[in-house]
Amino acid sequence: MAGAAPNAGGKAERGLTPGRFVLLFTLFTLVAFDGPMFARAAGFLGDASPSDRFLTLGLLAMLVIFLQVVSMVLLSLLSLRLLKLVAIFSLLINAFAFYFILTYGTLIDINVIRSVFATDTKTTTDLWHPKLLLFVLGLGVLPALVVAWMPLRRSARWRQVGLALGTSAAFFAYAFAASYQWLWFDRHMTVLGSLALPWNYVVNTLRYLRQEAALNREQILLPEGTFTYRLPPDQRQVVVLVIGESARAANHAQYGYERETDPYTRELGLVALPGARSCATYTLAGLACMLTDAGSQASVTTLREPLGSYLQRHGVEVIWRTNSSGEPPQKVAQYVSMQTLRANCTSPGCRERTSEEALVDGLAELIAGSDARRLFIVLHQGNGSHGPAYYDQYPPEFERFSPVCDTVQIQKCSRQELINAYDNTIVYTDWLLARIVGVLEGVADAQSVMIYASDHGESLGEGGVYLHGLPNALAPDVQRDIPVLVWMSPGFAAARGVGPETLVSKPPAGRGFGQDNVFHSVLGAFGLTSPAYRQEYDIFADR
Repeated sequence: MAGAAPNAGGKAERGLTPGRFVLLFTLFTLVAFDGPMFARAAGFLGDASPSDRFLTLGLLAMLVIFLQVVSMVLLSLLSLRLLKLVAIFSLLINAFAFYFILTYGTLIDINVIRSVFATDTKTTTDLWHPKLLLFVLGLGVLPALVVAWMPLRRSARWRQVGLALGTSAAFFAYAFAASYQWLWFDRHMTVLGSLALPWNYVVNTLRYLRQEAALNREQILLPEGTFTYRLPPDQRQVVVLVIGESARAANHAQYGYERETDPYTRELGLVALPGARSCATYTLAGLACMLTDAGSQASVTTLREPLGSYLQRHGVEVIWRTNSSGEPPQKVAQYVSMQTLRANCTSPGCRERTSEEALVDGLAELIAGSDARRLFIVLHQGNGSHGPAYYDQYPPEFERFSPVCDTVQIQKCSRQELINAYDNTIVYTDWLLARIVGVLEGVADAQSVMIYASDHGESLGEGGVYLHGLPNALAPDVQRDIPVLVWMSPGFAAARGVGPETLVSKPPAGRGFGQDNVFHSVLGAFGLTSPAYRQEYDIFADR
């Protein structure tokens, strides 16, 4: 019996110490997931000498190891179980994130995290591909099973602390030796940080949650306004704002594209505002810009009263129909989701997943049934031209260009197949806009306006970049050059003394056209003047 103690003690000593586990896990993360970050860093080094390149990449590796080791050593001071749980969770999320970084060139910054929280089921489904499962299984689930199986044993606390201190000392010594490279890091860390797993999503999720907490503050009401335009007693006003999704100006025939992507509106008199730009490359920032008086100066967490609520408070009947998410809270007469719209839709095809016809179904009856003299209708697309499943954003009968890229693995498609699928989404949106114009043409007693503006543009593989969401400083023009289309009824144009030529010949505020114009142009269309209204941004104003 006396000999049993050593065996029991030996069994208790089996397994890795937390320090060794942390080092192995960190090295695996570095090798398995941080390749894109180092590839981008090597590209940034350009024509640097081999010694400088080696020193800089080594410093970057030391930085990643330092951050990972220190954080996980601190966790290991709490409990071995927590250390394992964090490692497993990190592996699974890393695998998801790595797929999108490698497949679409995604930079995971706070804007991407914000979009993840705002993404609806439809958009999430569009991103599915069997290859994603392979990434999750191979780089997430299998390593996680190894971690779950791997025995760990406690070691003296001073060893964990020693590991953290030793790693810190090595990092700072290396950093001192390469101190002349810190300016390079300062210039490129925004991009590199958005590729560094798991730090990109951990840090940016914390930033996002902190910003969301600020939304609990009370909304800032805009100053009161007055209607300075006297509406004739036998007339009413109908303004329709269509918020597009991922449409880029480069693929619109109205902007000089050689393909006929406007077959339905070509003869309807739509005015394409030249040089229109989005404020950012992702939906939430685009919405904040279009729907608040601050325009491009508005943050995505702005508390300023949005356009719909402001008009409703001034007696305009506001009806909001949406197939999207992430919109600011609205206090309007009607706020109707796509689920409700499809349930009540009478058109045969509008219940299809690929159809957004429900947004415009019953629009004529809606306008006729309203007794409001001023009516504002917002139609917010969610499908539009959103990738990567472009082929799944329009009904089959609108496949005007073929063959199409019919997979979310768009980098595997030919350039022409990808463009064909994308162009078909533009054609379908053009059909929706023609439906809206047709309805407004039939409202004889109204001065009517339709404004269409996309939330941002889209990359279709130019420079190896797909989709959207890059920071403005890095985003190519195709992610920010957007279509802004305007249709005016003859009654509106005559009453305001504006026509197609006058619209395009006088860019507001000398800054060109863009999303900044939406808020103030809608107020201008209704003739609502207030301290929040800026005439220089109103496309209908006499400047």
